[in-house]
Amino acid sequence: MLNQFSTGIGVNAMAFGPNGNLYTGATTFPEVAIYDPITGDLLNQLSTTIRGVNAMAFGPDGNLYVSAGDVEVLDPITGQSLNSFSTTRPTTDALAFAPVPLPPSPPQPSGSSAQVFWG
Repeated sequence: MLNQFSTGIGVNAMAFGPNGNLYTGATTFPEVAIYDPITGDLLNQLSTTIRGVNAMAFGPDGNLYVSAGDVEVLDPITGQSLNSFSTTRPTTDALAFAPVPLPPSPPQPSGSSAQVFWG
């Protein structure tokens, strides 16, 4: 175990940023908190339009993608909202990015509730 510390609030999602910091999504607040993973110090808080972040991931562009249904793209340093995507699902439990280039149009998963975004 690297470290253990309390955020003081419930956390639904977390991701390590390219800078090594730990980004956490709160269960009820529209924010992402940034922590030093070694000391547990709160470094910054980013506002988001997503209340109760359920999923987050860093994209290949270095931006932070957060979701609880719809997806918002944040600059991980300034917290500026760069883009958003509407979904047809009430919740999103995971976000991931393919490690290799994908074909120009996505096949729709058959018998699955997954949604694939191309951007």
